[in-house]
Amino acid sequence: MARLDLTFEDIYKLVSDFLGLGTSPSGDNLTKVKNIVYRAYRQFLYPIHPATNRRHIWSFLRKSFFVYTKDGIWKYQLPLDFDTIIGNPQYGDQEPYGPLIKVTPDDILVKRALSTTQDFPSEYALYPVSTDPELGTMWEIWLWPEPDAGSSLSFSYNVSPQKPSATTDVILGGPLAAETILEIAYAIAEIQEENTTGVHGDLANKLLTQMILSDTNSVPDTLGRLTLNGNVWSPRLGSVRHGTGDVYAGETDTCRE
Repeated sequence: MARLDLTFEDIYKLVSDFLGLGTSPSGDNLTKVKNIVYRAYRQFLYPIHPATNRRHIWSFLRKSFFVYTKDGIWKYQLPLDFDTIIGNPQYGDQEPYGPLIKVTPDDILVKRALSTTQDFPSEYALYPVSTDPELGTMWEIWLWPEPDAGSSLSFSYNVSPQKPSATTDVILGGPLAAETILEIAYAIAEIQEENTTGVHGDLANKLLTQMILSDTNSVPDTLGRLTLNGNVWSPRLGSVRHGTGDVYAGETDTCRE
């Protein structure tokens, strides 16, 4: 059964036809319609939430990552598609340590120059290792103190999407996302090529707003379990679970985005 997703080629051919360039653009016309789709894709991937006026992070651009520390190793490579971290790294449920605190790479280098202490890491920094013209910036996570044993750290991060290039590349986000990107592309084409604004700008904004609000409602209310002084704190419930298994309701706010 065929899927309803649109490919990169599907979208730029529709934009080409919209501009009266036919459905098989070539040469300068092909470059033009591809660039319009790239602009539309970027605007879709990095939208502003209509209620908060802040950047909205799509749920389909989030991934989880686990760092398994080793004795004496304080630098760990992050995935090639890493963009930004969400929250702070946390230990597994079996380890009674709180979330790590983010510091600068210079902070960790200064501390390492003063001492090579080994213990369970309590601080971390993100360091751009190199910038590749094709892959973009590659990142490492640095830990302090230097780990003295194996443990598991986990966190979520935002993905840096790859630029579609092959005709068969599928647009991220599903069928509705593809329709939204298409409308954004139509709106860009109208302004760029015809110096006018039409119904496509309004429709693009409407679809994008609907997608953002729907995506916001699908985000979990909790970011996971936190530990404080050996106790487990549930951000969703605002409670502390002591070693006895008893739960005490707290007055803390729930953790939401």
